Amino acid sequence: MSNGNFELNQNGHCNARFLIERGDCGYRPGEKFPIVWGHSDDAQILRAVIGRNEDEYEKSLEYEDARRRFSTAVALGYGKKVVAGPKRWKAAREHQRWHRTLKITFNDPFALPRHIKGHEFVRLYNAVAFANSKNAILNVHLTISWKLLGYGNDEAADLPLSKLFIKNYTQWCSDNDIDCIWIYSNEFSGVAGLHTHLMTSVSEEMQDAFREFVEKRLQEINRLQSLNEAACDISIPKSRQVARQWIRFQYLCKGVDPNARLKHANGIDSMFVSDLIRFGYENPGSVGCRRRCGVSRNLDKSARKEAGFVSTLEKGYLNVSLLYPDDEKADVPFDLTLLNL
Repeated sequence: MSNGNFELNQNGHCNARFLIERGDCGYRPGEKFPIVWGHSDDAQILRAVIGRNEDEYEKSLEYEDARRRFSTAVALGYGKKVVAGPKRWKAAREHQRWHRTLKITFNDPFALPRHIKGHEFVRLYNAVAFANSKNAILNVHLTISWKLLGYGNDEAADLPLSKLFIKNYTQWCSDNDIDCIWIYSNEFSGVAGLHTHLMTSVSEEMQDAFREFVEKRLQEINRLQSLNEAACDISIPKSRQVARQWIRFQYLCKGVDPNARLKHANGIDSMFVSDLIRFGYENPGSVGCRRRCGVSRNLDKSARKEAGFVSTLEKGYLNVSLLYPDDEKADVPFDLTLLNL
């Protein structure tokens, strides 16, 4: 195919082919759209590539962009990170801490952070995806601050979370004929000390009873004279629960190892795990708990294997448009000022 804009030497032919294959053919936005007349083979090929008019051309570009974003062969992460305004001072303090080495000591709770490892992130993601495959949404986000319940940092480090809360919650679910599914992540912050983020699934008709159970249980394990209301926060969105579930999940993983990487299914590309999380990195502190994070047994590897479930992440598709269904297109507004732990 010949064209006055291209020389038919080797380099010119490659350039022409590249432009034609991407539907460009020298046209740029804002320019007059070229119209190809005639019934020759060249003319028909050009019309098939760039369209008969500008409207067809624009729609083809939208299709190609959508195909790229949702293609399993493409590695796609978040280009921009979300950071809450009130937390920006923490980022500045973190930067200052690591650039004034003389002031860092091993007593600094942020000096040796216990990150979520790459395989732990995969485990948490697989658990949530498996729950969704069973038509269950982890719609409840519960945050418990052990410091505000009267537990010192040394004591909190060895807290048997399962005995203090999860064991009782499992029994409560059993008494109410509820499938007890959950994931959690332990973190340390200057404000709340050691605290636990837990995501679980509670139906709308049982949510009031769930709130009553949590308050009663915290009263039982509270060591202070009265229960500090800030020791616990329960968030249950009423709309777009799937999208908000994945946003909350990514928030739980904001302390992932900055150096952790995953390999793409194509065997060539790899990606930092942090690029699969929309939130900016936050130092999770020196979490001394036996487990940094965990999932319920009915969502773990054995349960998934028995059900024959394989998640998108397990298949190696590192594309946030695929990993978080209803997340990218929903673009749910998220008030991070509420998440100040």
